[in-house]
Amino acid sequence: MQKYDPPLSTVIVIVIVIVIVIVIVIVIVIVIVHVHVHAPSLSINIIIVQHHHRPTSSSSSSPIDLDLDPPHRRSTSSDTPSTTGVDNLLHQHHWHSVMDRESSLRVSVPKRTSTSAAKFRDEMIWSVIIAFTAIAEAIPQGSGAGASTMLRFGCSQIVIDRIDPLVNPGLAPSPHLHQVVGGNAFNTSMASTDVSSLATCTTCSYADDLSNYWTANLYFKARNGTYKRVPQVPNRLLFNDKFTTQTSGGFVVYYVSPGKGKVTAFKPGFRMLVGDAAQRTKVGSGRKSQSCFRCYSGTNFGGDNAAPCADATLDTEELPKKACLGGIRSNILYPTCWDGVNLDSPDHKAHVAYPTAGPQAFTGSSVGGACPSTHPTHIPQIMLEIVWDTTKFNNKADWPTDGSQPFVLSTGDTTGYGQHGDYVFGWKGNSLQEAMDSTTACMGAACGGLRTQVIENANKCSVPKRVVEEQDGSRG
Repeated sequence: MQKYDPPLSTVIVIVIVIVIVIVIVIVIVIVIVHVHVHAPSLSINIIIVQHHHRPTSSSSSSPIDLDLDPPHRRSTSSDTPSTTGVDNLLHQHHWHSVMDRESSLRVSVPKRTSTSAAKFRDEMIWSVIIAFTAIAEAIPQGSGAGASTMLRFGCSQIVIDRIDPLVNPGLAPSPHLHQVVGGNAFNTSMASTDVSSLATCTTCSYADDLSNYWTANLYFKARNGTYKRVPQVPNRLLFNDKFTTQTSGGFVVYYVSPGKGKVTAFKPGFRMLVGDAAQRTKVGSGRKSQSCFRCYSGTNFGGDNAAPCADATLDTEELPKKACLGGIRSNILYPTCWDGVNLDSPDHKAHVAYPTAGPQAFTGSSVGGACPSTHPTHIPQIMLEIVWDTTKFNNKADWPTDGSQPFVLSTGDTTGYGQHGDYVFGWKGNSLQEAMDSTTACMGAACGGLRTQVIENANKCSVPKRVVEEQDGSRG
């Protein structure tokens, strides 16, 4: 009988699977032994994992006299500067099998009530995740494709201003306030050119990302007519990304690619807009995957169990109608298909499109979803994530007497349907394409040759405020 010698690749896969099993057993034993003395028990999903944001409290102050859209505004050009998914990758609010299996491994481990215990638990869980991811990426790819990429990085606020170089170029003041992050080329107008050649610094952790991202601000309107701006808070620590936990205002940005050669990075001069600031009614069942709000059901952002916009209970297209015990999270997902020709369009939307199935949940598979024939080129999935600390406004005695929800976007929108996000591409050289094509694990705020910076340097980056007005509150 002829002896069968399995291919080397098969042997490697078998060895890797054995290693995975050993790692699972070792980690389970370590977790159980380490926390056993601190009953009662808590069910932790080792493969499908629940993650939480932890908002930081900021000091509150008395409301300031200000109209959200005052009739008289002063404009200046020299004001003092403000210093201010992937199927086999897991991220902060997405449970998904690392090995792309629907099964999960549940382990009952004792629950700690202390902050240090919670931190230990999170670190242990994410150590497992990262280890599994590294192992999964080591498995030979039959198709020759590289590993999936998920950039997740924080950007401090560079300015809050009433200008919009995309929708209202040259207009100061523009119709409403925006919170802006990214490069210091942001201005009342931004020519369709290579923004990375105009900017000299960025508030984002990736030093080569000189792009700009901006969204509307969120306000609380009290029963007495007072407005107060809702502060953004830093995201939680993931993947040892301390930068994101130290940002001032701002938000987190994601770029996702399902693998090498699967997406085409944006070109210099590219820009786009998602959402409609004037929208006040529900536009369709599929839109929730384009923009949503998550109402956290408990402290420490409880209930964060599903991918963005995928939780039928906690995720809504409109602003939450009840007090959210852990705050509110905004997610804005951009289209993933491009016509391959135009860097912009008159409405800043027509040159891009969602997959043929419509806006999808935030996963690697949706990034690679079939594009319409009119927009055949796959582009990276961008998602903006803003964490609003609404917890200081949960006193129902301050809410409107009719019981309606009290939050309003800076557009004057009390529905939330008008949530939108603007984007002007500004990555240096070919850095974004190289990251999207990376054949090693590009995860979070660490990716091969991409340059990063410390938060102290990012916070030195600023732009002058063009419209001078009070922004933190008003009295009706």
